[in-house]
Amino acid sequence: MTLTWEELVRLMSGHLTVLYGVAGSGKTNIAMQLMEITCRDLADGEACYFISTEGPHYLNLLRRYDLGPQCFLAYAISGEHLLKLVLDVLLSGLRVKYLAIDSINNFYRAEALKLKYANVMFNTILALLSQIAHQDRALVLVTAQVRTAPTGEEEISGDTLISFWSDIVIKCERIGPGKGELIFNYPDSWAGKKTRFEVGDEGVKLANNV
Repeated sequence: MTLTWEELVRLMSGHLTVLYGVAGSGKTNIAMQLMEITCRDLADGEACYFISTEGPHYLNLLRRYDLGPQCFLAYAISGEHLLKLVLDVLLSGLRVKYLAIDSINNFYRAEALKLKYANVMFNTILALLSQIAHQDRALVLVTAQVRTAPTGEEEISGDTLISFWSDIVIKCERIGPGKGELIFNYPDSWAGKKTRFEVGDEGVKLANNV
């Protein structure tokens, strides 16, 4: 399938998109590349956001991307902090063009075992993200970590809630050093379609589309 970044942006805008895959499959780079493309020509009063739940390690990738002054970066230290950051975005008064959470279920996996309100908090975060996507026609992307089930299959932590709120679901699969593949699971009209990508010093390029 021939697919460009601009076509991906058009497809995802106005929707909550979930990008899932194992660690090192390229999810963070994909999220940052989409941010660069989406936020090239921001008008006054518009903004882009990238929120990490995995600490500030994403800062090491910034040299690959050209992000302007209306692009805001932050990292959350807990589920409650992530909820606060999402509320800050919603109440900022700025029109959201792009919002990425990397990874949406990092805290949920641990907090679901010890906090009674973890499911409510996680559901609230997803509901707010869906509202931002539909209200502002924003591209809202959440990456999701996976775990290996006893059956050997990959499972997304919090899959039931994530699936309920998501409009588009894409698997990010590593196929070689610096190379991967995006595989569409949902919506049904796109199910099974694939496009390959390559990560380099200049960011992510879609290449060898199939």
